[in-house]
Amino acid sequence: MFWNTAIEETTGISAFADFCKRVRFRQSDCRTCQEICPDDAISFNPGPTISSSCTACGLCVNACPTEVFRDESSAGLVLLQQAQSLLSKVQAPGQEKTLLIHCHRADRPAEDSLFTPCLGTVNENLILDAALSGFHEVVLTKGICSRCRYAQGEKLLQDSVTASRLLLESLGQKEFEIRIEEKEKTRTFVRRGVFSTLTRGVRAIQQSAPGRSASESGSSQSSRRTLLGRILRQKDWGDAAVAEHKTECRWARISIDERKCTACGICAKVCPAGAIDMRQDHEHQLLLFSSALCNNCRLCVEACPENAIDLEGGLTLKAMIEKKSDVVARVPMCSCVMCGQSIPAWGRPFCPTCEKRQLSLPQLASQRKRDKQQRERMIQEDDSSEPARR
Repeated sequence: MFWNTAIEETTGISAFADFCKRVRFRQSDCRTCQEICPDDAISFNPGPTISSSCTACGLCVNACPTEVFRDESSAGLVLLQQAQSLLSKVQAPGQEKTLLIHCHRADRPAEDSLFTPCLGTVNENLILDAALSGFHEVVLTKGICSRCRYAQGEKLLQDSVTASRLLLESLGQKEFEIRIEEKEKTRTFVRRGVFSTLTRGVRAIQQSAPGRSASESGSSQSSRRTLLGRILRQKDWGDAAVAEHKTECRWARISIDERKCTACGICAKVCPAGAIDMRQDHEHQLLLFSSALCNNCRLCVEACPENAIDLEGGLTLKAMIEKKSDVVARVPMCSCVMCGQSIPAWGRPFCPTCEKRQLSLPQLASQRKRDKQQRERMIQEDDSSEPARR
């Protein structure tokens, strides 16, 4: 049983504890949101809670791999809508258009430049949509990040640019340019002035953004991946386009070593996106995986007790947007000779419960150690004989 869904609301940021890696897997040491927060407003008990010191900068929203945090002002969607509205101002059909975005410390490069408190809140969805909608480049203007209280946002910006370039390369949009420029404001603001500027920006976004209910925000479906899917559906990319896997990206494909997998189901239980499922098929336990749901949080890798799961590249863009589950492992199963419970066919003839009844604790530990060593030898022998079979 997971931690009951807790929604902490303060200045427009909500936290849904059920999606947190630390809640779904207690051994997880993830502190991404706490490390990125400039206000020290996030604590764990065991899920994340937000204190009144939060200024709704939105960095936790963009940083959390499982989308625990939701921005009730929909600041990201507002930026995307504002970018799309700029295209209508282009006079000639063939005229090139640059999307300009600047942060609160940067000099505004032009009248039509879009404002966001920190460029760390800009993600790959906005950049990709700009490329596919008709912009020929995106210019992100920032101040000197090392002097800013939101300095951690610079790393988030770099990750978003990396993910965007991988997607654009996969889509054959290599000519689309993403530029980051540094232009610190000449005027120096006192600390209170900076807070005032940020508050006005957040309120303006909240007033112009469409409302969203708590039930929509708490959906298990990743809103960020859902939006990416909508953007990619603008064109049928087929199976040719492949998105490379990197830790900075919010997509992945898992591979499972069937020789190690015990079909325990822990990976399916802890996955916050519901990307992994299990199904019985005659004498096999099937593990199914949906690339369209996976957000690359790596929780399945951390939680697997057999170290049987890894993440790999070669993911087609079509698989990223189609809600289709593919079989990634087929584990042969048999029945426990004592109780009849389904267990992996390569193991001992007893299920864990019956094994405990048959052996004392020291004997059980010794037997499991011998079983593990035997499995490792079998895997090594199988790997060594693979070149000969080829």
